[in-house]
Amino acid sequence: MDDDHRRVAPSIAAVEAAASAYAGSGEPSDRARLVTALGEMDLVLLPHLQREEDEVMPVVSDALTDAEWRAIEHEHNVQPRGITQLAKEGHWLIDDANADNRATVLALLPTVPRFVLLRGYARSYRRQCEACWQPSAAAHRVQKHGHNEVVVSADPDAAWDVVIDITRVGEWSHECTECAFLGNAERAEPGARFRGRNRQGIFRWGRVCEVVSTDDHTLVWRTVPTKLYPDSTVWRIRVTPSDGGTRIEQSFDVVRAPKLLDAIYATAIPAHRDRAAALTDDLRRLGELAASTTEERVPAS
Repeated sequence: MDDDHRRVAPSIAAVEAAASAYAGSGEPSDRARLVTALGEMDLVLLPHLQREEDEVMPVVSDALTDAEWRAIEHEHNVQPRGITQLAKEGHWLIDDANADNRATVLALLPTVPRFVLLRGYARSYRRQCEACWQPSAAAHRVQKHGHNEVVVSADPDAAWDVVIDITRVGEWSHECTECAFLGNAERAEPGARFRGRNRQGIFRWGRVCEVVSTDDHTLVWRTVPTKLYPDSTVWRIRVTPSDGGTRIEQSFDVVRAPKLLDAIYATAIPAHRDRAAALTDDLRRLGELAASTTEERVPAS
């Protein structure tokens, strides 16, 4: 078991590191790294858990009294945890359990803690489960992360010229109708701010945005939170050569989203619940715009 633990610990650390990297970047390469790390963890963790059930627990049952086992459980699995975490784990244990197993778990709790568990934390546990596992829950929330890409026939430099020219966004975006620099800013560079004006159905709104970086043919900007619009999203558009054409990738991560406004936005603008198709079409239009610019540059023979 000690040998198992020495193999399992690095694999868990690798998953945590990969998950953190993907959460911060949204890049496909980091997503692939996370998937690989999860697969490698399965290879060492699942056999270990099976050995615990098949080989170790029978030994524990023979060697320890019930009181000794409960004392160990309390020291390691109860005392270090707060009441909220214990409540979540308690509901996880009884979720979909049969009547006998449910009764066994609940019998471990005194009357008051059992009442608090069942009456005070059931709703929040269900909400978390729905958010994690039920696709229907997404209908009441805006999409928080996204990545889409296309390969177009345009020259990479021409595509980058369109991307980096903030004032041309209205020519290819399905939602942003125009952008204009603010203050003394005249081009997209770190710290430059601009205002984008958007339209979806009957709704019209404007957002102040700030350029974060323009390195390596990747434009990164964020929506600036305000009292009226306290949410914030980080956007990225990357341009790279690809088999004689250009790959254009776009990703976004909502980094700040008050829960109440999240539900309001999702209800008022249903298109923001799933933006994949619309944003992919944007990139195609961007590519077509860049390709037409490339053709204009080529002199007639």
